[in-house]
Parts: sequence; C-alpha cells; structure tokens
Amino acid sequence: MKIFLSVLLIIVVGGFTAAIIFINPVNPETKTAETPADIMKTPDTPDLPDTPDFPDKTTESIKAQTTEQTEQTIPVTTDDAVHADAVPSETARKPTVKSTVKPTEKPTMAATKPPATTPIVDRWVTIMGSSAASKAQMKKQIESGSGGNYKLTCTLDQLIDYFYEEGAAEGVRGDIALCQAIKETGYFRYGNDVSFDQNNFCGLGATGNGVKGESFNTARDGVRAQIQHLKAYASTAPLYNPCIDPRFHYVIRGCAPYWTDLSGRWAVPGYDTKKFANVNEAIAAGEDYGSQVLNVFRQALLR
Repeated sequence: MKIFLSVLLIIVVGGFTAAIIFINPVNPETKTAETPADIMKTPDTPDLPDTPDFPDKTTESIKAQTTEQTEQTIPVTTDDAVHADAVPSETARKPTVKSTVKPTEKPTMAATKPPATTPIVDRWVTIMGSSAASKAQMKKQIESGSGGNYKLTCTLDQLIDYFYEEGAAEGVRGDIALCQAIKETGYFRYGNDVSFDQNNFCGLGATGNGVKGESFNTARDGVRAQIQHLKAYASTAPLYNPCIDPRFHYVIRGCAPYWTDLSGRWAVPGYDTKKFANVNEAIAAGEDYGSQVLNVFRQALLR
C-alpha cells in the first residue's frame, strides 16, 4: 500500500511539473523561465536611438548656413517653457537673420550738401561749427581749381591739416574757412597785392591800392590768425589759443554769425554795386562774398 501511494505521488508531482513547463516554456534568449508575475508586468518602453549631448549651458547658439550668403542664428535655451498667461514677443521668438553680404558702401555726404531741387545759396550756414567736408574732398577741390599751380610755404596736405586743426580748436568750421582762403587767393595762385610768402590766406589788412596787408612767419600762424578773425565776427566766446590776429580787436564781437554776414564787413562792399542795389539783393541772388565762399564749399562736397 505504501509503495502504491509513493508511485501515485510521483506521478501527480511529475504531471504538475510538466504542466508548468508546458505552460511557461523557457525563453530561448535568456535561457530562464518567466514566472506568472513577470507575464503580468507592463512591457518596457523600447530603447530609443542615442541623441547627441548638448553643452550644459543655460543659453547656446546654433548657427545653420541657410544659403551661401545668409547665416541664421537661433538662440536655444534649456528652459524654454511658455506659460499660458505669458505670450512671447515677436522679437523674442523669431530667429535673428544676419546677412554675411556687406552692403555697397556709399560715400557719406555732409548734411549741408543741398539736394538738387534746392537753391545753391543758403545764407543760414554758420561760421562756428564742425567741419563737414573731408580733407580728401578739399584737396581735390584745390588741385582741380588750381590745376596744380598753387604756391605755398608748406605742403598742401599740411595746409589742409592746419585749417582743420585750428578750426577745431576755436570751434570754427575749418573746411569753409579753407574755402574762404581759396576764394581770397584764387586757389593759392595769388596774383594781386598779397604774395604767397606772406602766409596771409584771407587778405588780412590788404585794403587795395597796393597795400599788401599782414604777413606771418609760418603757414600755421597765417591760418590761426584767419580762424581767430572769423571767431571775432561769429562769436563772443574767448579764444582758445593766444591771439595773433593783429586786427582781432577791430571787430565788433559776434556781429556776423553767418557766412553771408561777412558781405559788407569782411569784404567791402562784398557784391557788385553795378548789378545790385544793396547787399541783400546780392545775397538773394547768391552773388555776394559769403555766398561765393559757400559755393566753393558745395563744389568740394561733390568731390
């Protein structure tokens, strides 16, 4: 009886084991059997392909070449959340496009250059102020007007530098002061009472009838005296440099703030008395002393 019961027990246990094996076969990849608890688990999320790591910074810039001539820069932030009550601005969200093509550079003209539709003469150009014409423009104007036959005790470049430097020191427009010297000396060719070796570029003291006027030791001194004389007419401010203008104290300070105000003052009468009844008519026609100086200036601006 005991033997029978033992055989029966072996058969029952063996059959249960076989059933378990039949229901849960061995995984051929892992060579281990999955338990019922494993079968009930949620399947694992499949592995995704590796993504490139970005530098751990708050803000980075990724530059992508969109065309051969345009480069687009897009800021990338690690904290780019947008709240429901916060709408980003257009400039904050749009990528910034930066062109790599340089625009065609155009020469910058001075603000005082008149448009083609306006009269040549503008009587409201002040004597005091900063230069607008470049040194290169002034040099071309002198070389063109003189035909290269100018006479100086220094080089042309040095003379131009003196006008710009002395003008800047006293707050006088050195470019137009140089245009005044061009008119007074006939593009530095001289030929009247004043000679080139006097370094007198504006006819200081030259009253006509053979009176030669003032002479100065150097070209810079002559320029300085001219600039100081202009400041005497245009301003009541004190001089920056020691006064070397021998006629400075003859001027009523500040009586002529504009270039056309010099007509009848610096140059007397300053217009053609046979053509015009008074200086205002000459100014209106652009044929007075000051307007003629300004016309030289405007020609230089076109160089």
